[in-house]
Order: sequence, then C-alpha cells, then structure tokens
Amino acid sequence: PNPASNLLYIDSEHLIEKSIISDISGKQLLHFDLNAENTSLPISSLPPGTYFLTAFSSEHTITKRFVKF
Repeated sequence: PNPASNLLYIDSEHLIEKSIISDISGKQLLHFDLNAENTSLPISSLPPGTYFLTAFSSEHTITKRFVKF
C-alpha cells in the first residue's frame, strides 16, 4: 500500500470528477469534488490506518488502498 501522512497525491491521465475516501468497512469518510487530473487531498483529519481512495472520471472508476500514518 501507498503510505501518506497529511496529503494524498493523485496523478491521473483522466480528468477526475470526484473522489471518496472510505475505511476498510466501506464507510465513506471524506468526499471531494475535483475536476482535475493532478491534485492533493487533505487527509490529516483521518486517524492512522488503512483506507481506500475511489476516484471517478467520466470514463473510469478506480479504487486504490493507502495507509495513513
């Protein structure tokens, strides 16, 4: 998994319209409306643990696991 502390960086070839951060039980914790290919998401409010980032574009939806430390 990708480690992160205060910011989670996203670099995409597609325009990301929104993203959601969920915990391992699937509970949605943070929601971001983006409209960007490259951005950073503030995650300092999350306690340390394992999370999932789901990014949505008009063409794709992708989910990646990351660790907040």
